[in-house]
Amino acid sequence: MAVDGVRVPDGRWVELWDGGALGGTPVIFLAGCPDTRHAAYPGAEAARRLDVRLVGINRPGYGRSTSHASTHLSVADDVVAVADALGIERFAVVGMSIGGPYAVACAVRHPDRVTALGVLASPAACLSWIRRTTATTSTRTPSRSSSSSRDPRPTRRSS
Repeated sequence: MAVDGVRVPDGRWVELWDGGALGGTPVIFLAGCPDTRHAAYPGAEAARRLDVRLVGINRPGYGRSTSHASTHLSVADDVVAVADALGIERFAVVGMSIGGPYAVACAVRHPDRVTALGVLASPAACLSWIRRTTATTSTRTPSRSSSSSRDPRPTRRSS
């Protein structure tokens, strides 16, 4: 049965689309504005061919996701809560357009969970935000978070 959303720990509903290769390498996609998880649909076939599990998540107030005041960092926490609910331990995150800064926030806030970061057609201001945020909230970025004893590839939690 397909999952179309999950409840995060505070009880809110986060709507999602889970496609591609369901047992593949997990990549979480954050859409722009006013896009939703639907923006991930066109990548389904390519994701299947590449053995990628592609998960598109709606931010608060988009689609059927519960409307809620949010920040870049609170959305980053929602991404991790969704990954937990789906049994995904480590994952790559990709943000398109205004989803880019949210993806960056996720990578900065959760470097032990995020294995790779992709930002597509995103605001240039995102770069200064990255520098400011990483300087004040973390000394590690996803590209530097892996130690030689850990496999840097995304993994799925065992049941």
